[in-house]
Amino acid sequence: MAATAEAPAQHGVDLQSHMRCQTMKTTIINVVTILAWLALATQASSQLAAHGAAGEAADWAYKSATGPHSVKTAETVVLRDAQRGKDLQLRVTWPEAEGPFPVIIWSHGATGSKDMYQPLVRPWAGHGYVCLQANHSESRALTGRAGAGTDTFTDWENRPRDIAFILEALDEIEAKVPALKGKLDRTVIGVGGHSFGAHTAQLVAGATTVDFGGARTSHADPRPLAFLLLSPQGIGSHAAGLDAQSWDGVTRPFIVITGTNDIGRKDDDWQWRLDPWKYAPRKDKFLLVIEGAWHGFGGVVGDASFRGAGPENAAHRLYVQSASVAFWDAFLKKDAQAIAFLRSNTMTEKTRGEAKLSHGIEPVTGEPKRGEARAEYATTFEDATWRDEERDRDVPVHIFAPKGAEGRFPVVVFSHGGGESRSAFTYLGAHLARHGHIVVFLTHQGSDREVIQQQGLRALAGRLDDTRPADVRFVVDRVLADDPGSALLKGRVDPVAVAVGGQCAGTSTVITLVGGTINLPGQPGVSFTDPRVKACVLLGPQPAVDNAGGRVLHDASWSTIKVPTLVVTGTRDFNWVAAVRGNPALLRRPYDALPSGGKYLVEIADAEHNAFTDSVPYYPARERDARHHGWICEAVTAFLDAHLKGEEAARAWLDRKELEEAAQGVCRQESKPFDFSIDGKAPAMAVPPKKEVEREVRERAGDGNVESQVERMFQVQTS
Repeated sequence: MAATAEAPAQHGVDLQSHMRCQTMKTTIINVVTILAWLALATQASSQLAAHGAAGEAADWAYKSATGPHSVKTAETVVLRDAQRGKDLQLRVTWPEAEGPFPVIIWSHGATGSKDMYQPLVRPWAGHGYVCLQANHSESRALTGRAGAGTDTFTDWENRPRDIAFILEALDEIEAKVPALKGKLDRTVIGVGGHSFGAHTAQLVAGATTVDFGGARTSHADPRPLAFLLLSPQGIGSHAAGLDAQSWDGVTRPFIVITGTNDIGRKDDDWQWRLDPWKYAPRKDKFLLVIEGAWHGFGGVVGDASFRGAGPENAAHRLYVQSASVAFWDAFLKKDAQAIAFLRSNTMTEKTRGEAKLSHGIEPVTGEPKRGEARAEYATTFEDATWRDEERDRDVPVHIFAPKGAEGRFPVVVFSHGGGESRSAFTYLGAHLARHGHIVVFLTHQGSDREVIQQQGLRALAGRLDDTRPADVRFVVDRVLADDPGSALLKGRVDPVAVAVGGQCAGTSTVITLVGGTINLPGQPGVSFTDPRVKACVLLGPQPAVDNAGGRVLHDASWSTIKVPTLVVTGTRDFNWVAAVRGNPALLRRPYDALPSGGKYLVEIADAEHNAFTDSVPYYPARERDARHHGWICEAVTAFLDAHLKGEEAARAWLDRKELEEAAQGVCRQESKPFDFSIDGKAPAMAVPPKKEVEREVRERAGDGNVESQVERMFQVQTS
């Protein structure tokens, strides 16, 4: 009975407990619901303040969202291009107001159409622009196919021709649309595009393309004044031959707009789309990066669906609308208010950094600044094949140089890795030339890409002999000759500011010119030291293990290098080599073996072998990280500025490890300073320039008899 009597009581306790729990849960749910609604209301209020209500512009935005003019449209205007035997369909949108108005030609993305992008085109027309949109050959309106196929991108060269044809047909367009009479300002033209259309706009702006044979082609049209690149392409073979030099001739104003979810067709990181901004010369260039924006930018394309479009987002649309109208007004209408808006921090601050608008050469990808803005030059290049009569051998070269600038410049002679060529480092050559260096990349015939293409990878086995160092010495001789046979070199090279550089097998080549040693067949410990070479850059040097350089290299290969040296390596470099996979510390062995004296290491976390080139890798490799090239360029430029130009700011940048800080630890920096001595004892290794000796003496000896100490030290160290 006791047990029976207790059962209801226990049940009652459970029921009461359950009811209390339910009440508590309900209360919690209500509180959470209220908090959620409060959060949503706060967020909505914040967004409303920052972005404006639907159909309105936020109070910070450049002008209104729709513009002061009502808009008219002619949906289909057909032009006949007799030369190419094709009809070109246009959509024309214009303001209902007295003209003339600037003309904007807009190029759609892959398989897009002339009828898309109305959330952009109509506001532009409302602000006083005549907008022309064409159906390119792969348009879904012509093919009936919305998705991209294998042939979608094959007709890319005809797209710039479509733009040129439209410019030549403005009179015909006006005749076919009588309402346009007096509205077309034929002298003020802007060109823009989205995705594949941004590629088209880049080409019209002057971006050049390079085919597989190395031939460079320009598609530029001189008539447009400004360009809008919405989600443009960066460097890569899948970008129809764009390389780091492609944007050297893009000197007219442009704006790049992208978002942090705006990945490429081959799953390139969104930062890949920054290449036009990074590599174009410094002049009237702007960048808008929208946090969280996808390839569709919240709906600027319209209702069309496509890969990576992302969700609707009114704020993202507003950012693109506001920045684009400001850009067109600034450079097609010369509106001072628009220029001031683009150069201000208004958009960045008012959107709390969600939409970051940059201008000029501000770093946007974590790349560091070095003090004040450095001088930048327009660049030029030249391909040539030099004949070494003594060895009966041709040496192809690719030269990057500052364009048209007076004076003498430091020069770097660069040796490629096995299976590469003179064309594998355009990103680095263009960057160095922009910052006042001449760079000569050479092809070592017999260990280049052509050998792999003809004979396969086995053709590279055992290729390192004295031919490669002799190639480099020959190029140095030619560069320093009274008549080097190139206008880019004659009278422009500083003969006391010569460096060598290399990547992979190229590093094993060039160390022999700066005191390093290698083992050649029947010749152990060979060196071909050239006293004219004052500094050395080693990108991805081969570690001394049997299956990564064979026994060409040995532990002492680097210990006798007597000039300032920069080593850049990645923690996943040579990751296909078993010994390296088992012991990644081998990758830093070349640096560890270097003696003191102006020696630097930059180690990039997770960087693979292809981080150092911009060619298509012939070995197993993941997609490149878009940041790596920028960091390599910064490190190499600072090193050469410090040791060939004697720039204290560059030396300080290296000493303070600013790249490590800017890259947020992804890059690590180490250094081995000069081993100075003012007690008469010679330092163990490298000979520093006299300026460096003087600097060190002043720091260590105060205001004493500096001159005599410097002379004594310099004599000791050079004896």
